[in-house]
Amino acid sequence: MPPIGNAELNTAPLGTPSSHPGMALLGTGVVAEIAQAHIYNEAGTPVYTGPRAGTRIGKGVYMTEIAGQWRKPNSWYCQITAKYTEFQHTPKAWIPQYDSFGSLLWNGGEAAINRYIESLGHGWRPKYTIRLSELDEGAPKDENSILIPPALLEQNGGLLGLRAWCAPDVEEMGDNRADIGEWESVGGKRV
Repeated sequence: MPPIGNAELNTAPLGTPSSHPGMALLGTGVVAEIAQAHIYNEAGTPVYTGPRAGTRIGKGVYMTEIAGQWRKPNSWYCQITAKYTEFQHTPKAWIPQYDSFGSLLWNGGEAAINRYIESLGHGWRPKYTIRLSELDEGAPKDENSILIPPALLEQNGGLLGLRAWCAPDVEEMGDNRADIGEWESVGGKRV
């Protein structure tokens, strides 16, 4: 797909989560390529096209609780929502930097993270588990990474009703924030 200018992208405002009954704000992602923002806006949902940067807690679509926590020059910002009830019932797991045996999980590879998620108990399935971690070791409680694995995305038959809207200016995201503290079905602990 050829590069496109800002004017060619559909940037209709998403609005606040409260203006969309039954939807939950998951977070705001950063997209470094205009073409990727175009894919999200055209599909109206996040689309995984392979890793664009690090995969600290696995492969998938990354975001943060608060718009602008990840800022990169010339990036686009994408607000992502999901159907509230389906999202609350979807398993979510905190991924610490190290597991209880001292083995590295962050950037330790998909297999290590999958083993950790499975260790949380019977029935935990890594490919259907949203992953959470601190943005950086020792980060404040509201600075967290959120990862939606590919199996939960609409393109792969996911049933969360994920929606995305991208814009070139983080200010267009407003002061909306995800509230991880209110999420249900969460395993593990934030270190």
